[in-house]
Amino acid sequence: MDSDSAAAARGHRRAMLRTALGCGAALLAGNLLAGALGLRWETPGTRPQLQKLAAFRRGAGSGRRVDVVFLGSSHTKTAVVPELLEAELEQALGRPFEVWNLAVAAAVAPMAEALQLELFAGPLQAPRVLVIEADPLFWNEARDDHGTEQYWRWFAPAKAIATAVAAQPWTALQAAARRAGWGLEALWQQPLYALDARLSRMRVQYQRGHGSRWNRTKAARGAAQDDEEWREVSDPAEAAALLETRRQLVRPLRTLQEWRPLLGRIAARAQAGGAEVVLLNQPVTETFMALYEPGAYAAHLAALESAAAEFGIRLVDLNVAAFRDPGEFANLDHLSAAAAPASARRLALEVLLPSPQVR
Repeated sequence: MDSDSAAAARGHRRAMLRTALGCGAALLAGNLLAGALGLRWETPGTRPQLQKLAAFRRGAGSGRRVDVVFLGSSHTKTAVVPELLEAELEQALGRPFEVWNLAVAAAVAPMAEALQLELFAGPLQAPRVLVIEADPLFWNEARDDHGTEQYWRWFAPAKAIATAVAAQPWTALQAAARRAGWGLEALWQQPLYALDARLSRMRVQYQRGHGSRWNRTKAARGAAQDDEEWREVSDPAEAAALLETRRQLVRPLRTLQEWRPLLGRIAARAQAGGAEVVLLNQPVTETFMALYEPGAYAAHLAALESAAAEFGIRLVDLNVAAFRDPGEFANLDHLSAAAAPASARRLALEVLLPSPQVR
C-alpha cells in the first residue's frame, strides 16, 4: 500500500512538472510569436496610442538623430502637435526639424524611464532635446489608479516587479502574470479588433443619443475619462462626479520622495548621449488648480526645482496665469485642438528656441 502511495505521489509530481513545463513553453512560444508579428503595442485593451512607439522605432531606426522627443501623459499628448511645432521651428531657424510626441495617456513618471531604455537602446541615438512632463499627475508617487496599472502591466522592468513583491505583493504578482502571458493575450485578442472597433462606434452613438449615460457609469466606478467624454458632459451631477475623479489623482500629492533617483537616471542617460533634458509643466485651468491641498502644488514645484538644479535639467513652467486662457482648454487640464497653434508657438519660444541643442 505504501509503495502504491509513493508511486502515485511520484506520478502526481511528474504530472505537475509536465504541466508547468508545458505552460512555460506555451507562454514562451506565444511571446516569441507575438513579438515576431509586431504585436508588442497592438493588443486591444492597451491604448492604441502605444502603437506610435513602434512607429518611432521604425521611423528613427536609420540611425539619424531626432531633434526633439516629448515624453509624458495626456497633458503632453494633447498640448504637442509635432507638425505644427516643426513648422514653427523651421520658420524661426530655416532648417527642417523632426519632433516626436511619444506621450501616453495615463502615464506615470517611471514609464518615461522605461520608454527611454526601450526606445533609445542599441542603434537609436538620444534626441537633441528630451522633454519630460513635469505635471503633478505624472510625478505623483501616491497615485493608485489606471496609470500605475498601465506601468506595471507593460513597462515595469522585471527587477522593479521583483522588488515590489514585498511592498505590494498583489500588484506585483498580477503584473508579473500579465507580463508573462502578454503574447498569448495579444494573439487571442486579435480577432476582437473588428468587434472592438464596432463596439466603440456603438458607444459613441449611444452617448450622443442618451446624454452620456455611459460616462456616468464610468464616473461612478472612478474610471478615467478621455477628452471626448469630458467634452460631452452637460449634466451638473455628472460634471461634479468627474471633477471628483480628478481630485482623487492629486490628493494626496507626493513628488520626488521615491522617484528623485529615477529622474537623475533619465537625465544622466540623455546627457551622456549629448541631449539636453527639459522638464516642462503644461498649463491647466484655475478650476483644476483649486483641487490641490493647500501648499501641495508649491511643494511639487519646489521638489522639481531642487532636482533640476542637482541633475542639470532646465525646468520650464508654463502653468502660469498668462497661459490659462479658458478658451484654450477642452476640459479642466487638457488643451483643446483649437489651442494647438498657440501651444506650438509657445513651446517653440519658451522651450525649444532657447536650447543650444536646437540652434
